[in-house]
Amino acid sequence: MYALHPRVIRENVGRRGTLMVEWLHNGRCLSCFWALTVVALIASGASASAKTEAVLYSFQNNGADGNIPDANLTNVDGTLYGTTKYGGASNVGTVFSISPSTGTEKVVYSFQNNSADGTNPVAGLINVNGTLYGTTPYGGASGAGTVFSINPSTGAETVVYAFQNNGADGIAPYASPTLGCSTRDG
Repeated sequence: MYALHPRVIRENVGRRGTLMVEWLHNGRCLSCFWALTVVALIASGASASAKTEAVLYSFQNNGADGNIPDANLTNVDGTLYGTTKYGGASNVGTVFSISPSTGTEKVVYSFQNNSADGTNPVAGLINVNGTLYGTTPYGGASGAGTVFSINPSTGAETVVYAFQNNGADGIAPYASPTLGCSTRDG
């Protein structure tokens, strides 16, 4: 078995999709693409240029593990994290993790049907010092979407901001948060 090293890249490919993770083996690029399954191209035989496809994880039909992953994956210390638009305990989306080495998937957080915490995430997550941040286009106090944080170790979710549905602060965020500087920071 080859030692693979994931590196998250941010590149849109296709209508829904994203090229999520680039896998490096001895400095050679192998790729992982995301659709309804997590797939890796793995070097086979003596040559790393010969690649075979391997499914890392396929979501189940019952939706308990999530359903319709539309966004990029985020690498946190070798574990991949992502979101699903539907599925989970209330069928309004999940944050999940996948171990690339074992293909084991775990629901880290299942969004609640009361929608106070947001619903139906369609964007990817970002990692800021070990905390994951994402957005939901629906739910929150006014139903206009949220920015949320997740502790990947405990699964604790916090609404960082709930959009007000008044037109002044935006509505229904469909993109991932972006880490940047404020004007105060120059």
